[in-house]
Amino acid sequence: MSVLEPQDYFRLRLPSDPQISPDGRYVAYVRDWPDVIRDAWSSAVQVIDRKSGNVQDLGDGFQPRWSPESDRLAFVKAGDDANAIRLWSVATGETTAIASLPSTPEGLRPSPDGRTIAFVMRAQLVRPDQANSQTAPAWHALRTEHWARPGQYTEKLLRRIEGVDAELLPEGHHQIFLLDVATATIRQLTFDPFEHGGPLALVTKLKLAGHISGLLTAAPL
Repeated sequence: MSVLEPQDYFRLRLPSDPQISPDGRYVAYVRDWPDVIRDAWSSAVQVIDRKSGNVQDLGDGFQPRWSPESDRLAFVKAGDDANAIRLWSVATGETTAIASLPSTPEGLRPSPDGRTIAFVMRAQLVRPDQANSQTAPAWHALRTEHWARPGQYTEKLLRRIEGVDAELLPEGHHQIFLLDVATATIRQLTFDPFEHGGPLALVTKLKLAGHISGLLTAAPL
């Protein structure tokens, strides 16, 4: 009888987010594990051929989503210095980045014809009054080191998140975007100062903004 030790935590391998291809031939899923080197969770996208049982590892990523024809698999690869939507071809086995983005895309949803992928991404909202709001009142010149620190104005719903410094919380709101798969052209659909794509989820890690139910048509760019 083996005894579970604390270090066994780093031997965990957990499957999540299974996605069956529309033709039923493949199952894509995310393989999560605790990385002992980075002291953080890592994830990779894998695809199982249900007939042969062969497993293909597509590398770092999460949120796999099939095209309607089952010929391509889109997924997200995110990191400290890169955020991308990648596309894996069933026919060639090749994976290519079709979009490099400033922040992590979420809620991937292909259109019925497979030409367009909708997603949610955090974007900063530039308001006309922001430039004037940075101007300090004249009486601020009277401040000395003995004064209390100035108050901080914020419109953020959340001020503190587990494991994240309050001053490092990202600005902006999650907006909806459309990605044209063939041309890699991206169009922003929403611009309002609130969260789009559904309510915030997994908020302790600021990972998921919400989901998009679907696209009725492939909206032209």
